[in-house]
Amino acid sequence: MTEMAQKPQIRVSGAEEPSAELLRSAKSETFNKREFVLNNFDETLLDPTSSTKQFDDWFTARGRAGFRHVCVQLTFVKRAAELARVNNFDIGIATVIGFPHGNEHSTEDKARQIEQAAEDGARDVDFVINISQLRSDDGAFKKELSVLAETAHKHGTRIKAIFETYYLSGEEITKVAAYCEEAGIDVVKTSTGFAVKGKNHKERDSDLTGATADAIELMGKGVKNKEKVGLKPSGGIRTVEQLMKMRDAWQKAGWKDEQVRIGASSGLQILEELKD
Repeated sequence: MTEMAQKPQIRVSGAEEPSAELLRSAKSETFNKREFVLNNFDETLLDPTSSTKQFDDWFTARGRAGFRHVCVQLTFVKRAAELARVNNFDIGIATVIGFPHGNEHSTEDKARQIEQAAEDGARDVDFVINISQLRSDDGAFKKELSVLAETAHKHGTRIKAIFETYYLSGEEITKVAAYCEEAGIDVVKTSTGFAVKGKNHKERDSDLTGATADAIELMGKGVKNKEKVGLKPSGGIRTVEQLMKMRDAWQKAGWKDEQVRIGASSGLQILEELKD
């Protein structure tokens, strides 16, 4: 028997494979910005001067708007959980641990804060890494990551590590991201929103204390398994344009939209912008 001739591969002259940028653009056309804001934003209130009434009004407005996640001070977690129950809001509560500098509390104190947060109703805990420890005792730093991850998971909460990338070198950002993955941290987060301007590492832009595209890229280099470790850009995302710039950065770094949460206090403002 004679072998059947294989059908020749026909290539149209001048045809090119679509670029990565073109593919991202195509995906953007199907990206529902409003749904992403409501489902993936951690609407945040960490103002230390907030009264109980101010907090109640803020939380109720977010619940009625349809936000699925908020991030509040530890002192307000129990109140937020009760407000969600009374108003029948389907809203997950996150809180901050060792906030805002990461070196004011021992590992044991941070672990106790995580336990308290879980008991009060938090689903997520965002803790600030100890940069002083990172630069002084690598072993102790990695041990704290592991202890806090284990404590959070034991109590059924997801844990995010806040880097405060404004203070770190590029090498430190990538190294800490890798350490977080090794320790079982669920999400790497850029910033607290409380960094002191002028104290930036020489590699960081002094005007940008929050999330930046270069920090996301560096975090992405450290995290090998993006399915295992998510991302939370936080700080400075106040407009649709800024959100889309961050989205381009996390996609380039290898994270999918569903693996990302945003830390922001401007969700309502962005929803208003999307009405136009």
